[in-house]
Amino acid sequence: MEGEEARAVRAPLRRSRVREWDVLRSMAFAAVVLQHLLGACAQRSGLGPAGQAFCAAAFEPLRFAVPMFVFLFGCSLFYANPQGVRYGAYLKKRLFELALPYAVWTVIYMRFMERPIGPRALLRSLLLGEGGYHLWYVVMILQFVVLTPVFFWVKKQAGAHPVAAMAVLLLLWLLYLGVTPHWDGGGLAGAVFYRHRSLVFLSWIGFFALGVLCGACRERFSHWTKRLFPLTGLIYGGSVVWAAYWSVRGAVEQGAVNFSRVGFLNPDYALFTLCGLLFWYECARRLAGWDGFARLCAFVGAHSYEAYLAHVLILTKASMFLDAHWSGMQLPRFYIILTAAALLGSVLLGWLIDSAVKALRAQWKRRGKDETNLPRGL
Repeated sequence: MEGEEARAVRAPLRRSRVREWDVLRSMAFAAVVLQHLLGACAQRSGLGPAGQAFCAAAFEPLRFAVPMFVFLFGCSLFYANPQGVRYGAYLKKRLFELALPYAVWTVIYMRFMERPIGPRALLRSLLLGEGGYHLWYVVMILQFVVLTPVFFWVKKQAGAHPVAAMAVLLLLWLLYLGVTPHWDGGGLAGAVFYRHRSLVFLSWIGFFALGVLCGACRERFSHWTKRLFPLTGLIYGGSVVWAAYWSVRGAVEQGAVNFSRVGFLNPDYALFTLCGLLFWYECARRLAGWDGFARLCAFVGAHSYEAYLAHVLILTKASMFLDAHWSGMQLPRFYIILTAAALLGSVLLGWLIDSAVKALRAQWKRRGKDETNLPRGL
């Protein structure tokens, strides 16, 4: 009986969807697509200084996307599982939902880019997220999945002092972000903490921890984002202007756009990004009051993972099609059409894939039930 009670306590709760989280997930997905559009536009020949300056400046308000995804992962994990998870069942479910599609899309992108798919090349691509330039995110988020029991243990140790624990964690995180750029030695440590530091979950733990705080104390979190909204808006707005200035200045001086000139893995800008997450959270909470918009975001949010995996393929194919058939099109019109095609095509393809997987799983379950109901001996 005690084992059954423990399993019941650790079973995920069926809570209602949080509408502002759907809005945030949709915003983050759209921001990722726009980032990659700006990246492609910045490399276009004949763009000119004005175009480069526009790409550099427009990128900065969109930089919140990946931190927002990490934040939302922490939110949903601790909102649906306040008492912890049954690790085996949780890991199996997450590997099916996250790792399996990631592996399939890695092969798809390697074939699309005409790269050799030998065992060694495939293993490296899977471990380092090199199948496509956006797939590194999945490698990073899977580390949070695997280490889920550790995070619940830390939350348990924090007890009745989650804010104090959050403050200590943030200080350690900022110290880590400040040290790792100088850890450029060789060996495994240099590879993990310097060359591939964006792949390591520790580089993102502050955004995840803020999500944990939100998921565990959602009402209080919403209360404080509302109270701090003017302050977080000023800080975040100022940081975006500051980052845009440095990005534009770099583009003018170098004659090319460098989106890495400012980054949210720098300690100072990481703090600004945390303020940005609080600011966007309150914006999403207000936008979620519009029923039609909230329903649209619920649809996009439900299929955002598959859409994220697919969007680079849709973006590339749509760009090739437009270049082939309307090569003389003006750039503003070209990118407006390409943006619409990438967003709509990715979400629709994500919906089709999710619907097909859901139908196959339902059929598999029905088949399993039919087989268990067969008379013995058949």
